Amino acid sequence: KELPIYAKGKNSREWIHVEDHCEALFKLYLKGKSGENYNVGTGINLRNIDLVKRILIICKKMKILIIVGLKTISIKDLGSSKDILTRSKLLTDNGCNVKYLKVPNRNDVKLLSMLEEEQLSKYDAILFEHTRFPKSLRYLKNYFPKLKRLVRTHNAEFLHGIDKIKALINTYGFKTIRRPIYLLKLLYRAIKSLYLDIKCASLSNAILSCNEIESSSYWSFFKDKKSIYNVN
Repeated sequence: KELPIYAKGKNSREWIHVEDHCEALFKLYLKGKSGENYNVGTGINLRNIDLVKRILIICKKMKILIIVGLKTISIKDLGSSKDILTRSKLLTDNGCNVKYLKVPNRNDVKLLSMLEEEQLSKYDAILFEHTRFPKSLRYLKNYFPKLKRLVRTHNAEFLHGIDKIKALINTYGFKTIRRPIYLLKLLYRAIKSLYLDIKCASLSNAILSCNEIESSSYWSFFKDKKSIYNVN
């Protein structure tokens, strides 16, 4: 439906976000004086027509580029591939235009060269399906700062790696010492995953975590909680 704009939208109002308003009310409840009058506002006026234009920009169909560290994407596949298709369907069902950029072996250098050839200015956001592309994220942050950089996590692999080492030690005890190279490889992979997670989290606008537990016990150490979202 069309929204009518009266007086050509020239009427001006002072607008405030509902969360900011609630925060101000709570502070007044704690520190305000009984019987006193308080006006809560931003001090910034905005014409109705300007507000409508901003709303239209937000509500337009977003164009999203999805970075996938897989050679093929099929609904017949299990795990990551199937999850990616399910999430992209949610995006398309909500009016978003989605395009895949497939990066074999999750090669960050290869992705960087692919991004340099892509017309990135036509996208609103880029969704990285793995925390394996810090160089590409830094490139986007430096040269396309307006692009939203979203990173979707496929489990906290650092935690899984440490748990695997613990499980081996608990199961086999001192026998695991006979396989020091294998244990060192597991530790190296876990630390590498931790490094990539920290780098990608710092270079992204938001982290899309696969569950609430990892959001609070892992990702919140590297990213502001307001920038972490739980998605299935």
